[in-house]
Amino acid sequence: TAITDTVLHTYPASGTYTPTVTVTDSAGCSSSIAKSIIVYPGPFIDFNFNAGVCDGDSVRFSSFHPEIPKIASYSWDFGGDGVSALRNPAHSFSAYGTYTVTLDVVDTLGCIAAVSKDVTIDSLPIVSAGLTDTICFGDSATLTATGGVNYVWSNGGTTASIKVSPTATTTYTVTVFASNGCTATDFVELVVIPLPATYAGADVTICNGKCANLTASGGNTYSWSTTDTATTIQVCPTTT
Repeated sequence: TAITDTVLHTYPASGTYTPTVTVTDSAGCSSSIAKSIIVYPGPFIDFNFNAGVCDGDSVRFSSFHPEIPKIASYSWDFGGDGVSALRNPAHSFSAYGTYTVTLDVVDTLGCIAAVSKDVTIDSLPIVSAGLTDTICFGDSATLTATGGVNYVWSNGGTTASIKVSPTATTTYTVTVFASNGCTATDFVELVVIPLPATYAGADVTICNGKCANLTASGGNTYSWSTTDTATTIQVCPTTT
């Protein structure tokens, strides 16, 4: 009848061990047997990623490890913001902040390993190019952007405030650079209003001492050189 017994033992490090067992029966006879046991180290695993990532951009993760033994499976946890089973995934986090990313691997021998690193996603600047504005044809306007430390306008301006004199309605775009290197854009429309088609009537010839009525059109309000403000005025000049 076979008699078996089980002993559990944990080896302190990887390497080759040769445990020996000696069996003695009730008659005092004994024999010994030795077995070789190879204890493999757990797989070495690490990963890199591109730092300085802004909100909305992807983080590219790259794992590395010795080729022997092979890695059988990868399991990424992006700090509760998603998972992946790819070897080298790219991931876009849902919001800016710091996430603890963990990679768990299992090699072809069944050994496991894990590594964790903090990944910081930088916030975008809160940019404003101002509100839509109107100017009359021929006038200028000053546009002012906020939210960053550096600015680039679509017309080539590189300051927070720029002076523009468009001849037609124009949309200006500004790119704002934050101190963390992240950028954001905004735009503002500047509406150009055409000048009124002013008409003061045909030239009038009168005799000295007589008066004439002059009528202007094309606007809502009027201001004559005589200081009158009516649409039609009467003038009685004594000279041309």
